[in-house]
Amino acid sequence: MQFDERVVNAVETLWITQKKEEANEAREQLKEAAREGNAEANYFLARCYAGPSFVNKAYGFDADDKMAYQYLEKSMELGSPLGMMGARWFSDFRPYKGSYVYPPYNSDREIWDAIIDIGNEQINSVTIFCKYMIGNAYYYGDVVELSEFPAEQVEEETVKAFMLEAANYYEDCLRAGGGFAAGNLINIFENGNYIPKDPARVMKYKEMAADLNVGKYMIDVGDAYLETDVDKAEGYYTKAGELGYALGFSKKMKLYTFGGKRETDIKKAMEIGEKGLEIDPEQPGIHNYLGEIYFRGGEGVEVDYYKAVDYFERAYTRNNWCADLLGTCNLRGWGTEVNYERARSLFLEKPSAKLSLLGLGEIYCFGLGVNQDIAKGMEYLDKKSADMEAEEMKSYFKKGLFGGKWKQIKDYKGFNYK
Repeated sequence: MQFDERVVNAVETLWITQKKEEANEAREQLKEAAREGNAEANYFLARCYAGPSFVNKAYGFDADDKMAYQYLEKSMELGSPLGMMGARWFSDFRPYKGSYVYPPYNSDREIWDAIIDIGNEQINSVTIFCKYMIGNAYYYGDVVELSEFPAEQVEEETVKAFMLEAANYYEDCLRAGGGFAAGNLINIFENGNYIPKDPARVMKYKEMAADLNVGKYMIDVGDAYLETDVDKAEGYYTKAGELGYALGFSKKMKLYTFGGKRETDIKKAMEIGEKGLEIDPEQPGIHNYLGEIYFRGGEGVEVDYYKAVDYFERAYTRNNWCADLLGTCNLRGWGTEVNYERARSLFLEKPSAKLSLLGLGEIYCFGLGVNQDIAKGMEYLDKKSADMEAEEMKSYFKKGLFGGKWKQIKDYKGFNYK
């Protein structure tokens, strides 16, 4: 089957090489071909308007279900087997005529056979995409309807065979440059539902996907190299960020903050974080690390607890990485009002963190918002017995010479550890 060169080029740009700087031009090529009545151009345009599950969000294409469905319907009316098959995976789309089968096809099986034939043609971006669609049909079970496989004959071994077929098509797709096939391929060998788990194979596929600019797996592969090759890890994080994955910049930022794998460079970390927030203003990791920078200060950055708390609160709606730091702010009244109950609750979310152990020890030893329970407080402090802060706090209490209860021997004055 011959495909319009504009469609082949656009699919190559938008889904294979994912060249962000050429994305708008590629979409315009699809629009031009669609205006001339090209069926496949209409299908791929529908994907452009269907949101980040269908096209890289880094392109900045606005999601518009109405436009997506109009292009889908048109692709089917014009006889695209890709449109007729692919439309089934647009969850809220319902064909105008009530069927996914449009002329020149008369059955699901004819559509399936057409896609199989295309997938077996000489490799180009559209045939790669067809391999992906075939893999999806096996993976999600649509093959039963599409190939008119007797539903009553579907057993566990049948599903296993479907998963193996899906894996074969996905791997062909991935090897040909289709990084979008990686997610389901990795799931097949990672979840162990029908095919035995294969961690080595999973890592191989992740690296292949990362090298094909799939941001999610760039980050996973970066994490895998973090302990053994920081340069390589940072390289993957950087590329992921440049492709529009704010988490990549978050991971890179962490390398240069407190306890990171690089020499601490606060200004550089902040610059990296700002790049990430341009992509995703609510990225929680970046908010956490910016909060920590203002919480601790240093390298020309003044401590600012109000900024720290603001960043922590924004991050806390999505994860609790900062719970011990935010708990300390609530305990001390730094950048917010003193709130012993919330401080205790936050510390208990990260009970093994140093600040949590010290904070819980202080709360129970001195009865801050709870009944005083020195013995319970000491249990927390004993876990940090080698720390000067814990030893200082313990010096406020004494136990009788022959055992017995703890008693407080100095007035509580508050502490400033962090």
